[in-house]
Amino acid sequence: MAYTKNNQNYAVSNAKVTVPAAAAITGTIQTFGIGIKGTGTAFLTEMRVGDWLYNATTNEVRKINQVLNDDTAYINRVFASDLAALSQCITIKRNDAYNVKSISLLVGSASAIVDGTETVPAGTGWESSKSNIAPMSQQDVVDPIVLNATGTTVQVTILR
Repeated sequence: MAYTKNNQNYAVSNAKVTVPAAAAITGTIQTFGIGIKGTGTAFLTEMRVGDWLYNATTNEVRKINQVLNDDTAYINRVFASDLAALSQCITIKRNDAYNVKSISLLVGSASAIVDGTETVPAGTGWESSKSNIAPMSQQDVVDPIVLNATGTTVQVTILR
């Protein structure tokens, strides 16, 4: 593995997180298919095309395709279930997701779950395989993942 000062290694213990990390932004939202309707939001200053929207209920992330104004934006595809009114708006900034070449996991004493569906057995590893081409830069990047490490500790490595 090549050393880059921006590589990250950290442990996630007994938590459900996104990799790279997500954070809440101002206001609340509701989704309607690919549409996002905000209340008290500031999409024009806090959200950019290429950021990711996280749905903690369905363990999914979707890419922001368009920001129309402070309370209207669009994602690349629908969630399994729309976010209900007054949902917290949680995003992964595109600068945190870009230039990620791989995400590797080493699972501790109990299994972990990736993206809500893939069980990674205790004592085993997992590596990202989903990649796409980042617009503008034409670099290969890895889609963010949702990691459920409830009941275990997972060593996370992000290679940039």
